[in-house]
Amino acid sequence: MGGDHNSYPVPRAEGELPLPQLEAIADRPHLLHRSHIGADGSRVMDTRPDETLRTAGLEDLAWYWAAASTRR
Repeated sequence: MGGDHNSYPVPRAEGELPLPQLEAIADRPHLLHRSHIGADGSRVMDTRPDETLRTAGLEDLAWYWAAASTRR
């Protein structure tokens, strides 16, 4: 089992919660742990672990269980 516990999932479907806006995060440590510097030098929300799992054909365990519980 595996999962990503310090980043955000890539929004997958219409109606899912959007990623937080960086300027709305006042807690500096939280901001730094949940974002990274992008290719253009600007700070972006960290979705890399979720993208990596999905590219490998895997699923974040927490997302899987949350999605499965809504199908019941």
